[in-house]
Amino acid sequence: MAVNQHAGIPMGVGRAEGWHWVKGKGWVDNVTGEVMIADPGVGTTTPSGPPPGPPRAPSGTSTAGKTYDLSQYSAGAIAEAEQIVNDFGGFIGWPTWFDANAFVKRLLEQGIQADTQNGYQYLWSLMSKDAQKANPNAFFGLTRQQYTEKLNTLADQFLNYTGMAIDELPPEIRNQALRHNWT
Repeated sequence: MAVNQHAGIPMGVGRAEGWHWVKGKGWVDNVTGEVMIADPGVGTTTPSGPPPGPPRAPSGTSTAGKTYDLSQYSAGAIAEAEQIVNDFGGFIGWPTWFDANAFVKRLLEQGIQADTQNGYQYLWSLMSKDAQKANPNAFFGLTRQQYTEKLNTLADQFLNYTGMAIDELPPEIRNQALRHNWT
């Protein structure tokens, strides 16, 4: 495989696909300037792998990006992390920047692969602010339809009990209600 001499990454990935790494920001789209995956590391000077590759299919086929050595993790832990990542990818519609292999590795490094809800929230925290705003459902581990239905039910109940609109409910309380199925 040919390697980009400037970036040291496989050709067909990275700058050739319109991405570049910005310290303190993460992988940035060359055209829009949008940060697609935030840099979670303080003091990181280079990326830990190639930029986001093509989407990972829900069937579990691997991405065409860098693969990672996961030999220090049990098969069960890897399977748990893969399930969270596959579900999360489905919640956000498998965008092209989504690198399932990198996200599996990140969950395993954090040790939260057995905690589904925290896994979703951690993966959501790695997305750009724009991607987070476009996919609030993923934070809760819900499809867009499930999120909309729960939010509408919560809004109706809140209005019935208090006479106030859901916009008046503090975001922390709204999020807790959605996360713990108060509706």
